[in-house]
Amino acid sequence: MIRNYIKVALRSLIKQKVYTLINVLGLSVGIASCLLITMFVIEEFSYDKFLTDADRIYKVALERKYPNHSTYYAIIPHSYADAISRDFAEVESVVKVSGPINNVLVNYTDSHNEAKQFEENFVMAADSNFFSFFGLKLIKGEPKTVLTKGTDIVLTQETAKRYFGQWKTGTLAVSSIPRASWLWIPK
Repeated sequence: MIRNYIKVALRSLIKQKVYTLINVLGLSVGIASCLLITMFVIEEFSYDKFLTDADRIYKVALERKYPNHSTYYAIIPHSYADAISRDFAEVESVVKVSGPINNVLVNYTDSHNEAKQFEENFVMAADSNFFSFFGLKLIKGEPKTVLTKGTDIVLTQETAKRYFGQWKTGTLAVSSIPRASWLWIPK
């Protein structure tokens, strides 16, 4: 019985080639669109899932209301962090992060007294509790003591190799961060 149904369907498809082509193309476009949308949604929901306590971390945004419209900003004044921790008892911890800042000129003198200069993108400034807040792993250094002085910096391992030519053991470096994060730093 099923064999007859398949024969009739194939004969019908061969007899009406234009109709078959339209249906197959429509089905292909529909399946491809469904797969692309599903992949996009899965990626969006995977953002920052590698962080410890990701379900308890929130980013604060600002809605500025004007007479005719309102505008949302992902950047808020740093003073909001102090107000949030003071006014909301539910908030356990707050971290201030600024950046990424592009076109930052980095100068230093190496061990041979040669001046080195690099232009960096994706430079970020953060509080000293940044690494303990997000639970990021450091290749070298302690999360509780890093970034306590205003002159402290943390580099990725790739950046440290670019600056110093080889990995220096005294250099603080963060382990790799997945691309599905607002913390991701392109190479």
